[in-house]
Amino acid sequence: MRHCVARLKTRLMVKPNPACRSPLHLQRNLPWLSLLQLRLLQLYLLLLHLHPPSALASESELRLSDTVRVRLDRLDDVIRLMGEVLSGHHHLHSLVDQARELCATLPIEQQVPFHAFNRELKDSVLTHDSLMSDVHDRALQMRMLPLSVVFDPLAKMSRELAQSLGKQVDCRVRGSEIELDRQMIDRLSDPLIHLLRNALDHGVETPLVRQAAGKPLRGQLKIEAWQDAGWVVVEMHDDGAGIALDAVRQKALAKQLITEEQLNALSEQETLELIFPARLFYQKHDY
Repeated sequence: MRHCVARLKTRLMVKPNPACRSPLHLQRNLPWLSLLQLRLLQLYLLLLHLHPPSALASESELRLSDTVRVRLDRLDDVIRLMGEVLSGHHHLHSLVDQARELCATLPIEQQVPFHAFNRELKDSVLTHDSLMSDVHDRALQMRMLPLSVVFDPLAKMSRELAQSLGKQVDCRVRGSEIELDRQMIDRLSDPLIHLLRNALDHGVETPLVRQAAGKPLRGQLKIEAWQDAGWVVVEMHDDGAGIALDAVRQKALAKQLITEEQLNALSEQETLELIFPARLFYQKHDY
C-alpha cells in the first residue's frame, strides 16, 4: 500500500488534479482497498496537497531563525573578555602620550615624520575607543531582561494570595518593559515578594471591613517602575489601612531586635522601616 500511496502522491504533486483524489478514481486504481482505507487515503492526499512538506519546513526554519539560546555562563565569559580587551585598549592611550614625549627628545629633522606617525596612532586609538565601548555595551545589553520577568508572576501571586486570605484585589502593573541586568532581576524577587505579602496580609482589608469604611470592596495594588536619570525606581503601594505602628513596635520588642530606649527614639518613618527585615514579619503575620 505504501508503494501505491507514493505513486499517487507523486502524481498528485506533479499534476494536482482534484479528480485524482475522488473516491471513484482511487477505487479504480486501488480496487483491493476497503472503503475506510479509501477514505483515509483520500484525506491524507488532501492534507498533503494543502500543506506540502517543503512549505512546512520553510515555516519552521523561519520561526527558529529569530532567536538563539545562549547559556548564561558563556555570556558572562564574553563580557569578562570584553572587559579585559577594553582594559588593554586603554593602555594604548599611555603609549600615545609616551610617543609624544619621545618625539620631543628627537632631533628636529626626525620630529616631522614622527609627528605624522603619532597623529595617525592617536586618531586610530580614538576611533577604536568608540568602537570598543559600543561592542562592550552591546554585550552588556545581552544580559538585560525586562521587569515583566518579575512583575508578571507577582501579579499572579497577588491574586492567589488574596483569594487564600478571603480578600479581593486588583493588581495593576506599569513599567514592566524596563530592562535590568539579569543579576539585578534575580535580587529583586525576594524583596518584592516580601512587600507583596505585607501589602496583602496587613494592608488590604477584607471586603466587609472595606465596606464598613466606605471603600470599594476590591482593593487596589500597584506595582510600578520608572527610570530616574541612571536609576530605576520600583514602587509597590496599596489602598489599604496602612501599617499599625503600635503592632510594629510590639513585634520588634518581642523579637528583641531593638531596645525600648532605642525604639522610643525612633521617628514614625524609622519605625515603619523596621518591617523590612524579613525575619520580623515573614514567619508569623500577627499584626
